[in-house]
Amino acid sequence: MDVIEELRKKAIKIYEALTLNEGLSWGGDLMEMAGRSCRQLEKFQYNIGMIGAQSSGKTTILNTLLGYPYLPAAQIDTTAAALHVKYRETLGIEVQDGNGNLAVINLQKIKVSDFLDLKKYACLCMKEYGIEHLSYFIAESGQDEQGNMVVKPENLKLEYVNYKHRAILVLNLLLLYVDVKKIPEYLNQEILDIIRLREKLLSLVGLSAETQPYSVTFYCDSPVLQGGVMFTDLPGLGSDGEFCLEGQQTNEQTALEEMKKVDAMMLIMTPTMSAQDRETVRAAISAFAECDVADVESRVIPVVNKIDLSQGGYQNKTEQVFAECGLELKKGDVIRVSALWAEGRLFGLHGELLLDKSKAAHALPGFCRNTEQVKSLLEENYKKSGFARLYRSVCDRSARMLAEQTLQLMLLCREKQELMCRVLAEYLDDFYDD
Repeated sequence: MDVIEELRKKAIKIYEALTLNEGLSWGGDLMEMAGRSCRQLEKFQYNIGMIGAQSSGKTTILNTLLGYPYLPAAQIDTTAAALHVKYRETLGIEVQDGNGNLAVINLQKIKVSDFLDLKKYACLCMKEYGIEHLSYFIAESGQDEQGNMVVKPENLKLEYVNYKHRAILVLNLLLLYVDVKKIPEYLNQEILDIIRLREKLLSLVGLSAETQPYSVTFYCDSPVLQGGVMFTDLPGLGSDGEFCLEGQQTNEQTALEEMKKVDAMMLIMTPTMSAQDRETVRAAISAFAECDVADVESRVIPVVNKIDLSQGGYQNKTEQVFAECGLELKKGDVIRVSALWAEGRLFGLHGELLLDKSKAAHALPGFCRNTEQVKSLLEENYKKSGFARLYRSVCDRSARMLAEQTLQLMLLCREKQELMCRVLAEYLDDFYDD
């Protein structure tokens, strides 16, 4: 990737040198094409859309790729808005509504009182929706009469001085689906209380409850993003159509609309795909194919998540879905992963997460749950998780597109140089003939 990045910079410099030449008027069309190519290369992004049926583990996979549990994940409908994740050295969050209005949320300026309210909101949501990614920060929890997890704000170990923790809470507010699109008569009092608190907190970050639909852009310094990779995490397909308020855009409609803007689609499936899940996968592939995408097969990254639950047979299901969409899966195309087994990435990149909060630690008997045993199990699980291959596939695809765009600019610049040489040769011929 470093070699391609160097070539990219050189290609841009060659173009800039040509624009300074007095012969710019020669081959104007060429320079216009080269200019577009150069602008595209300067702002290079390889946008991978993550899509699949609800609760297929899209967001958990993205958290694992990023190496930190930033994003809300649960076993129910979770992601409520399109999320774009891009590289930047400093953390940042932006929200854009359907009219193009942009709100920039300054994490540094969040007040202590607002931070505490965001923690309270997260704890209420934990009880009602069972948010999994926050389990890494829970010091102590209990249960209510229905068996739901109850966490007090003081036992949620997210600290005001840690900007990553501020980001977690704001993203939880913006992205967690809390039934706001549903008819109030179908909601219990606890959910109505959550929605009211959400409306209050949205106003504190410069948004109104009526801001629908909106998309969120999250900036972080994860290594997987450094080469120009950008992820678009989409709401689960087939998630919220029932009891939806009239006029509200469903999560599925949001997801299929965003699919038109991506360069590649990471299609998340599970070994236990139901007939309805297979139908939603077919809808995603069909929507992507309708976007006038060249070579659809090479732009789809087929991923089967939760292989820790697999009892075999999913390969045939996957091939069948693709065949029904007129696509062919070659042997080895499907990347088999387990986000559960790959949680070691969360601990390997950030020392602040306590090993005893890992799911691996809870899988060990209490008498051997020491640090070394947990580390060993995390490493062992990661090796069989399939994530090394998925990570490599993401980076390789981005590098390939960057190389193609770099080559395109270089070829246009060379054609311009050859044209200048021909014009100069003709001029010299005419000069000596005279």
